[in-house]
Amino acid sequence: MLGIVRSHGGFVNVYSELGKGSVFRVYLPAQAADGPAEPSAAHAEEIPRGNGELILVVDDEASIRSVVAQTLESFGYRAVVAGDWAQGVALFAERRTEVSLILTDMMMPVMDGVALIAAVRRLDPRVKIIAASGLDANGNVAKASAALPKPYSAEVLLRA
Repeated sequence: MLGIVRSHGGFVNVYSELGKGSVFRVYLPAQAADGPAEPSAAHAEEIPRGNGELILVVDDEASIRSVVAQTLESFGYRAVVAGDWAQGVALFAERRTEVSLILTDMMMPVMDGVALIAAVRRLDPRVKIIAASGLDANGNVAKASAALPKPYSAEVLLRA
């Protein structure tokens, strides 16, 4: 999330007190008054929409999983989420006849997106996979059907 905030020129302040919890404040620059407040209707229509296809989203960050799933569902897709590669492979094995596409983070703890791609390709070599990474991932995104650089906007995600 921090990378997304920074890419928009913002920053995050964190205040934490033992036994009381934490407060995260996200600060983003205000939009210029002369810029459009919302995308035009013509522009919104250009964004691809789904027809109920099921997308498996695998990311170790809960906030990213949630935002991506909500975005996909807002544009006509169905989404199922997994927090790590093992859960992602298990969900794919269970629902592989339904899954149209896998969107996976390439940099996850324990086992990364490369391990997930290898495992699901053994189950179905034709499965479409979009590899998302904020780093180069050492060329490992080439093992996927497409690459999605982080951070990405909803529009970039939907076009991918």
